[in-house]
Amino acid sequence: MKIGVCGTGRMGSALAQRLLSVGREVTVWNRDAAKTRPLVQAGAKHAISPAELVAGCDTVIVMLLNDEALESVYRGPGGLLLAGLDGKQIIERLDVVDDPSRFYRYANIAGLPVSNYTGMLSVKPNGAGSSVEWRAQFLPNGPGALIAKTIVSTLFKTGLDSLKSRF
Repeated sequence: MKIGVCGTGRMGSALAQRLLSVGREVTVWNRDAAKTRPLVQAGAKHAISPAELVAGCDTVIVMLLNDEALESVYRGPGGLLLAGLDGKQIIERLDVVDDPSRFYRYANIAGLPVSNYTGMLSVKPNGAGSSVEWRAQFLPNGPGALIAKTIVSTLFKTGLDSLKSRF
């Protein structure tokens, strides 16, 4: 399976690095191509646009942080919506961003063995550090409840590990 990561900030980079470390074929794209260099040096391929990323991958994980990035990546030149999405799995979509309060809500489009997936991430100051609340609601599809829970918990662990140095 060829996996694409669209958005290589802290979370996207951490996820791509983890996929590379377990031998997955990974292609990356970011609006700032310089942010993809460490991943390319680690063995990832680089796509020149989100549409090219989708065309070359079976599954695309989208890790975007604000409305400007969403608009650019989905609707801009070479955007995801210009690519043929038939038969592709797109794994995350950011729905709500409130940067001042550090609140993010996202939804799973496809690719996980779950339905009705929505997640919420909130990062708040707590003394000299921060407290993080990350929740998800979903219904496992079929008999794979344990598999679904494992995948979601792995996404959370990877994301939380990358947040430790950010906030």
